[in-house]
Amino acid sequence: MYRLKIFASVDDHNDLRIFENRINVWLNQIDPLIHLMGQSAHSNGLVITFVYEIPQRPEDKEPATTETTVPAIFQEELDQTILDPEHWPPSPTEGPSRPA
Repeated sequence: MYRLKIFASVDDHNDLRIFENRINVWLNQIDPLIHLMGQSAHSNGLVITFVYEIPQRPEDKEPATTETTVPAIFQEELDQTILDPEHWPPSPTEGPSRPA
């Protein structure tokens, strides 16, 4: 899900060192996947806007094996399918054809 974060330098009394530090702290804490960044002047200061996602951490994900299962009805055909890429394409006598 995309999120929006806006930083305004007026919140830091237009002290750009503090402003930059606040942005860097946020970037290090959140570690966002930034899709878009914009900078514009506003009043007597700057506004920096980020459109970002929070990437999923590996520890937050379930293993792919629990997410990918083969329905029993397809298991027999899958068991008969040659999955070794060195044997592609199989001859007509070796079994089912490669799926399109």
